[in-house]
Amino acid sequence: MPSVFFVLHSVQFVKRLIVLQVNHTKRELHNFLITTLYREELFGDILREPDEITTKRRQIRDTLKVLQQAYKTLDEIPLEAETVERGYSLDSDATGLPRVHGVYDGSSPYSTPKQTRPRKSSHSGEQQQPFSGNGF
Repeated sequence: MPSVFFVLHSVQFVKRLIVLQVNHTKRELHNFLITTLYREELFGDILREPDEITTKRRQIRDTLKVLQQAYKTLDEIPLEAETVERGYSLDSDATGLPRVHGVYDGSSPYSTPKQTRPRKSSHSGEQQQPFSGNGF
């Protein structure tokens, strides 16, 4: 039994010795790297951005300014709820003027009257009734 105790004790001693050596080497390496790398004359080189990152940052800053100006411009355009409720649409007909839904004067060759009844979608599976002029 004393031989087993001696072996276990000697193995633990070797482990402790290795841990002490590793910790000492780690501290020495850390100190060496700090004194080597952290010199005042290298700070400018270490902290300088590459040229492509500087260019990209400038482009993104310019894009941000343009987008902020566009947002500000769009925010200044008044959009009244009454206009939207009456059916004003921002899409235009062939004349280039905005279209007001529900108004048909017949004077424009490009304008067509809107149907008063909504048509059923052909995707719903129901048969579509032909449109007749008498309203039935």
